[in-house]
Amino acid sequence: MHEVFRICAIFLFSFSPFSNSPAAPKPTPTIAVSPTAAPTPTVTITPSVTPTLTPTVTITPTMTPTPTVAPTAIPTPTLTPTATPSPTVTLTITPTSSAPSPSMTATPTAMLTPTITVSPTASPSPALTPTPAVLLSPTASPTATPTTFPTPTPAITKIGNDISYPQCGQTIPGGHGFGIVGVNGGIATTTNPCLSTQLIWANQALGTLNQSPVQLYVNTGNPGGLNTASWPRNNTDPAGSTAPNPHGTCDGSDSLACAWQYGWNRAVDDVQSKFIPAAQAAGISAEPSNYPWWLDVETANSWKYGSDFAFQSNRAVLEAMTAYLQSRGIKVGIYSTNYQWGLIIGPVPTESNLIGLPNWRPGAIDLPMAQSFCSLTPLTSGGSVSLTQYVANNLDYDYSCL
Repeated sequence: MHEVFRICAIFLFSFSPFSNSPAAPKPTPTIAVSPTAAPTPTVTITPSVTPTLTPTVTITPTMTPTPTVAPTAIPTPTLTPTATPSPTVTLTITPTSSAPSPSMTATPTAMLTPTITVSPTASPSPALTPTPAVLLSPTASPTATPTTFPTPTPAITKIGNDISYPQCGQTIPGGHGFGIVGVNGGIATTTNPCLSTQLIWANQALGTLNQSPVQLYVNTGNPGGLNTASWPRNNTDPAGSTAPNPHGTCDGSDSLACAWQYGWNRAVDDVQSKFIPAAQAAGISAEPSNYPWWLDVETANSWKYGSDFAFQSNRAVLEAMTAYLQSRGIKVGIYSTNYQWGLIIGPVPTESNLIGLPNWRPGAIDLPMAQSFCSLTPLTSGGSVSLTQYVANNLDYDYSCL
């Protein structure tokens, strides 16, 4: 800028009217230009630059639970001014008689007003700090309390078998719903030699609703008047106890007292001398009341026939056996056919303890007949038919009516 000022001054001075004039010579005035100081132009440049950079970016991020969001850099705005102004300086020198005072006015021709253009190359993608997805704690599925399901009832569980001394040494089929074992060896005074092993077999029963898996039956009879060794001579039983004989004292005669004592003695012997040792050997409960006991009443054994006394004497034997078994807490039932029962026992008075006993009824030739026997009239009033029996393949089968 100082170089421009010097050139302009020389130019103006060369064309001044005071130099090289053809007129008459005049005294040459001496112009002393003694500026006290080199003129310093006052340059006022007032560019009003007010860059207003207000890019309004409204970002509404959609939070997508993406684990990593790659941010895109926000572009730097480019400032593009429309012109770069060069101010024009005009220098005017007016000579006077006194020292000239040049006046310098700098007048910029334009104000610098830069245009700011923001040209982002791409829509800014805000750097998103992903909000960690809230991981739901898995709801533990409740552990189901296992429901106790009943063991499926096999089709044969209403059917059991009864065995005794004739089956000793034979292979007895399994899968029985219940097993009934004979305590005696055919008559009231003998013992089944296979009682222990057959109790083991019975204890392997599958089970039948309302039936004990293991049951027992005993042979009965009345040898009164035959002068056998088993006929009692007093009221003392095989265990050494005095029996509560309702008919008085037994003296060894063919009397009701001795018939009753005979029945009591048979029951004591069956429980204490035969069953308990066999149950212990078999490894099952030796408590007799844990099992139902059936009184087997058949014409194959010794009985008295043909008179009221015969009925009374035979009935006294069964009443005594029932009395002893019930005194041990045992559930007692009767095994007989209607025909044999009528021949041996006859009518039963209401005061007898045989009234109301459950029945096990034999005589059927097959299962359908055995099932139909469940509706037979009980042997005594107030009784019910709990079991029926039929024979198949030389083996006794028993059907539960319960």
